[in-house]
Amino acid sequence: MDELRKFSRVQVKTDVNVTIRSAPGAKDLEGQTFQFHSIDASYEGMQLHLDIDIPTGSLLILEATFKDEPEKKYTNEGYVVWNIKRIDDGVVQKPSYTAGVEFNVYANPEYDLWTTAIKKRL
Repeated sequence: MDELRKFSRVQVKTDVNVTIRSAPGAKDLEGQTFQFHSIDASYEGMQLHLDIDIPTGSLLILEATFKDEPEKKYTNEGYVVWNIKRIDDGVVQKPSYTAGVEFNVYANPEYDLWTTAIKKRL
């Protein structure tokens, strides 16, 4: 299968505080902050492991902290572009989801810091 991504992804686990700015069809989530973990990241996005269903099209503010640099926080704004329910061994004890977030790189004043952090891990 051909790679469709514009940029390579780095397999990196980060702690991510996610604040939901808007969530079409799930207004009760708006304004709330949750802690999730990344599965991988690139210059322009991140794949997250979630324990709640955040609808596609939701606008998020993400504060990521890499395990090897816990004192640094990287802030990005992005949209959920896909979200799938995870099934582990055919048995779901508690629903979990994997979501792809595409960053709004042009609105991010910290974009250069983020790309430097990713480049260091490629």
